Amino acid sequence: MAFGYEKFIAKILLQKNRKDWQKIRKAKNKIRYNKKTALSCSSSGKLQQRLTMKRHSKHFVRLYLNFRFLKLKVEVFF
Repeated sequence: MAFGYEKFIAKILLQKNRKDWQKIRKAKNKIRYNKKTALSCSSSGKLQQRLTMKRHSKHFVRLYLNFRFLKLKVEVFF
């Protein structure tokens, strides 16, 4: 019983992660034109000013940069 329950939870988590990966892939495509600036820029205000031209780009870039930061954090601490 417990194993089936864990398997069910794992399936839901995988589906959620898949959606997140799709968003991250979209974010990569959105900021490809100024990827170097986005990754090297430390101030978020400057980054937001640069990316207000494209529709939804602020949301995607924030998600992408947060993901990069968390990935680095995980690599350092785990």
